[in-house]
Amino acid sequence: MPQIFDEIVAAGAKYWQVQLTVAMGNAVDNSAMLLQPHQIIEVVDCLAALYHKGRDIGFRLLPGNSIGYFGRHEPYWRSLTSDIEHWGGCTAGETTLGLEADGTIKSCPSLPKSHFSAGETRSTSINEALRDLESRTVRRDGNRGRSFCGSCYYWNTCRGGCTWVSHVLESKRGDNPYCYYRATTLAKRGLRETIEKVAEAPDEPFAVGRFKVRLERADGSRAPRLLGLDDKRRKRGRLVLCQSCDEYIYAAEQACPHCGGANGSKLAAGEKLAIDVQTTIDEAEHHGRRILEIAGMAGGEMAAPE
Repeated sequence: MPQIFDEIVAAGAKYWQVQLTVAMGNAVDNSAMLLQPHQIIEVVDCLAALYHKGRDIGFRLLPGNSIGYFGRHEPYWRSLTSDIEHWGGCTAGETTLGLEADGTIKSCPSLPKSHFSAGETRSTSINEALRDLESRTVRRDGNRGRSFCGSCYYWNTCRGGCTWVSHVLESKRGDNPYCYYRATTLAKRGLRETIEKVAEAPDEPFAVGRFKVRLERADGSRAPRLLGLDDKRRKRGRLVLCQSCDEYIYAAEQACPHCGGANGSKLAAGEKLAIDVQTTIDEAEHHGRRILEIAGMAGGEMAAPE
């Protein structure tokens, strides 16, 4: 990537948007070209270094929606302006639509129409398509996440990252192993995630296969899934930067869950009450998920991670 960066700069370009190669179409047929999820740490660190190198010479590297999420680089590169911004969740079917060559309207240009189509342009209006897609957007589909994403501190903001990346792995979104925060959190415990192809993609446009996500120890041996959850409770509200470590935290926090530093942010009483109510709901859901996980282990369903 540094060599590609140099070539693009030398050609006189001013912007470079980067995306992951995602498990769709030919990338399923040639799955060896796909990154293993734990490699996202090295990739994002490299891209972030190139971003800062580019800013110094008037060149802008832009992370696409598949690159993320949170962690120490998040405050720097999301915004096209000088404002500090963070990933706010997939907007497929809300502020984005895709149009295929045959006239099919779908949630996003990248998503497969098998799951995300809403009619075609000859018989469907944009308003009708948006209403049809509404129940399949990340804020309205009822998906509460799975695996690490289901327990993640940032879930209520992130919603599992790019729908395209996670859906094409298991034909459903909500469990995105290609996440910087997730991969770095697991790495601190000596854990990593890999993907394994278990089904080929059919011979058609935007086709997807099926992959299993495995949790492993550093030596490649399998690790129990319960070790692959976030140890920071899911929160809700406005995100602010920690004054000590420059990672995003929720404004209601009294101390940063990442570094332990004091949080100096102040909240209005109404905002704090709303956050307290939602936190109680999230904690109840957290306990419910734990009960189901323990019950599954007792029944042998989770004895061996997939």
